[in-house]
Amino acid sequence: MNFFITSVLSCVTLKVLDGVGVILFIIQKHYKQKMIMMLSVIAYSFYIGSFLPIIYIILPTYIGKPIWFAVNVTQHLAAKVDTKDHRLSTYSVRINPILSFLYWHMEYHLEHHMFPMVPSYNLKKLRKEIDKELPQPFTSLYDFYKKVLPAVIALATNQNKYYKVKLNN
Repeated sequence: MNFFITSVLSCVTLKVLDGVGVILFIIQKHYKQKMIMMLSVIAYSFYIGSFLPIIYIILPTYIGKPIWFAVNVTQHLAAKVDTKDHRLSTYSVRINPILSFLYWHMEYHLEHHMFPMVPSYNLKKLRKEIDKELPQPFTSLYDFYKKVLPAVIALATNQNKYYKVKLNN
């Protein structure tokens, strides 16, 4: 269901007018496949008399997806578009060590865009080396949403109201 809603919202947001019927057919097809898979897992769970398949296959999708989305959306939300300066179009946000590990240290997303060949486990070291050249990272998810959400709302009416990053001179 989350995939269906996200996909439909993406189509509406991007104002895809040509081929909407085809796009909605593809979305509906994937939704049906996902439902068949989930019902198969539930049927198998009843067949073997254990809830473990449900716990290990279906439950993580509904627990993990909102957390993943909350962290993942911080990468470019309300950032300037059509710029070659990654410092203006990508953010870094500090998160707790558990989420950091699960997220492959991609809270150092700006550093990742600037140096994509650096392994994720070395992004923190890279940040220390180039810290003076980069804007200050957001200190937490709360800090990110508190500062960026007003820009998201403003972008609905004016495309020049993106979040303005403060660069170190």
